Amino acid sequence: MSENKKSDRPIPGINVRELYQERNWTALAGLGLIAVGLLFVVQDVLGIHFDLWALALIGIGGWLMVDGWQDYTERGSKWTERSRARMTGGVVITLIGLLAAFNLNGWGLLLMGIGGALALDAWRKYDASGRAWTDSIRNRMIAGAFLAVLGFFALFNMWSTWPLILIAIGVVMLYGHASDKQS
Repeated sequence: MSENKKSDRPIPGINVRELYQERNWTALAGLGLIAVGLLFVVQDVLGIHFDLWALALIGIGGWLMVDGWQDYTERGSKWTERSRARMTGGVVITLIGLLAAFNLNGWGLLLMGIGGALALDAWRKYDASGRAWTDSIRNRMIAGAFLAVLGFFALFNMWSTWPLILIAIGVVMLYGHASDKQS
């Protein structure tokens, strides 16, 4: 009779969300070990090499984004503090994982971001001043462009192109000198 009762029970599926809500750390750790083991088997058998930390970050970030989106839709398409934090954290963690997976330089992206922000600020000031180039606006635009180009070179490890950067800086300096003489 006890065998019959056991066979009447449904076989439980693996629901990661339920395991997390139940705080079943043993089962979650077991799933994680299985996933890591499978990645190593795939690497060895197929000769494909993964950056496990990058994949883990992409997976965790993706899971956080999905969880944040589900929370958003469950609340009637309203952003709550939890859904916004999950989505933002997921995006940041996924981007870090992608940077690591593609061996991209995070400093390069940071420099490109700062350069883009400087250039955008210079453009807004240029537009607000009636489209008049002042020394301050021109210098801010040059600094923004320089940082963005430097970040681009850092991002793709193109440091051997330094002579081109020096030539570009020289051209900009000559242009600034020539425009000062005309004024």
